[in-house]
Parts: sequence; C-alpha cells; structure tokens
Amino acid sequence: MTDSRLPDKWLGDPTFSVLSDPAWRLFTNALMWSNRYGTDGVIESRFFAHLLVQGDTKGQVLELIDSGLAVHTPTGIEIPWLDLGQSLASDVEKQRAQNRQRKAKQKERDAMRDGMRDGMREVGQDRLGQDDTF
Repeated sequence: MTDSRLPDKWLGDPTFSVLSDPAWRLFTNALMWSNRYGTDGVIESRFFAHLLVQGDTKGQVLELIDSGLAVHTPTGIEIPWLDLGQSLASDVEKQRAQNRQRKAKQKERDAMRDGMRDGMREVGQDRLGQDDTF
C-alpha cells in the first residue's frame, strides 16, 4: 500500500497556508481516502462523510475548489492527483504485483538453498567417516 504524500514544500506554501484547519483536514483525509480506495483523487459526494470532517463540509469543499486543490465534478470532486505528486492506483497495483513476484522468487530460492544445505550435511557427515552402525 502506498502512503499519501505531504511534501515539505507545502509547509508555508500560500495555497495551503490560507486553508482553514477543517479544510486542511478535509484535504489530507481526502488524499488518504483516495489512496486507500484507489480513486486517483476522484471522490463522490456520497463519500464525504467518510472523510471525518466536522462542521460545514460543503463550505470546506468550496474552500478546496476556490484554492485549486479540488475541481467540482457532477458527482463530487476531483483532486489534481498527479499535480500533487500522488501515485496512480494502476502504478501502485503494478508495483504490488512486482513485489509479490519478487518475494515468491526469493522464497523459491530460499527453499532451494535450504534443500541443498540439508543434502550437503548428509554428504559431509559420510565424508567424515562417521558410521551410523554401532
């Protein structure tokens, strides 16, 4: 899973500094929610309640739209995902698939190496002249 990015260059940036605290929370929650559900910044208004912001959510959404951090769509809002340095859901899934393949290959190599070690121990014991018959 990827994390939402909050670059340090946003600290003190007028675009973010002028946001009210509730609008900032809505924005950061929207980033995290969108990352979690792979929506690439598209958030339907029916999901605004999941963004855990108290108060006038519509006013906070309008604040994000006025600041350019969101665009009004017929069904809700869209955050300019790539412009804000976030990873596309398709890229995240591609990376996850590559990680799964890499881990599976590593497990396979480890199992093969462990099997070879077990075989070497037996051969090594025979070579040392240890007799199993007493």
